[in-house]
This record gives sequence, structure tokens and C-alpha cells, in this order.
Amino acid sequence: MRHGHRLKGGDELSKLGYKQVEASAKEHLSGINFVATFSSGMHRANQSAALILGALGITELYVQREEGFSFEWFWSDPNMPKVEMLNYATIGEYFDNMFPLAFATRGRVMQTLLHLASSIVAWSGADREGPLNVLVVSHSPTIDTAVPEPKGFPRLKEADICVYNVSVDDQGHSTIESARYLSAPKVEENDTAKV
Repeated sequence: MRHGHRLKGGDELSKLGYKQVEASAKEHLSGINFVATFSSGMHRANQSAALILGALGITELYVQREEGFSFEWFWSDPNMPKVEMLNYATIGEYFDNMFPLAFATRGRVMQTLLHLASSIVAWSGADREGPLNVLVVSHSPTIDTAVPEPKGFPRLKEADICVYNVSVDDQGHSTIESARYLSAPKVEENDTAKV
């Protein structure tokens, strides 16, 4: 999931952001058994992940920060060109216009997703049944850059979800098989939802 709306100029969720994340979690993630939860190193992503766990009543997991889902590394690297982030509608447009940032981000996110998938499957043991669901909260364009078919794939808006299907074979090799976009429900700042 992409984090919710943040306070202007800050790294905290706004009231609207809290409402967006809670509504999206309840609509799209209810009933899913998560085995792990990760967020980028940014506070707003960590806040969103903790809020999701609370909204779903999940108390046995904690949010682990994973820098592979962050983008701060790009901005702090003096060797990377400084670019203006523009509001591209699709991941394909982002790739077409934001070289080398887009491909560096894609490589980092894919490597992190695939490594975590292999590790979690190995940790879960051979006798497990069914899929292992992992919650990741990050940014856009970041978490959505690993989609197998970026042309036409919508860039995530606040509290939108990108569902990845990652397979892991008997040797521990992992592959991103597919990605699916789930739009967050529309929430107004003045909605009466509890914060």
C-alpha cells in the first residue's frame, strides 16, 4: 500500500491520511492473514502500516522498517542526478521520463521483494499450506515500480494498493508473477470516520 495523505511539508499522516489508510485497509485487506509487515524508513509509511494492523485487529505482528522499500537513498547519493518528481499517471510514463531514477528504484524494490519472499518461505517451513501474505507500506513511485508490465499500470495514489503475486520454487528462487491494482475508497477530510 502507498501511505496516506501527509501533512504539508512533513512526514506525518494528516487526519485525511489516517482516514484513507483505515478505509482502504478495511475494504481491501480485511480477513487476510499476514505473516509479516514492512514499511519504508519514512515515518508516514511506518504510521500507515501500524494503522493498518490496528484497523484489522492484528496484534501479533509489528512493523519492520526495510530500507529497500525507501527512496531516501536516491536523494542522499551525491552521484545521482537531482530530478523533479512529476505527477506521471502510470508507472510506464514514469519509466519513460525518469531515467535513471526509475530503473534504480525498480531494481532495488524488486531485489527487496524477491529476497524477502524467499526468506519468508524458507522461514515458514515446507509444511505450510496456502499463500503467505506480507504487508508492505511504501511510496509511489517506489513500491509500484516492480510491476511486471509497467505500461498502463496506474501509479498509486494515497492508500491505493498494489498486490504482487510472488512465487518461490523448491530451490528458493523467487519470481514476481503478476501485479494487481486496488484503488482506495474515496474519503473526504470532513468525513465522520474516527481518527
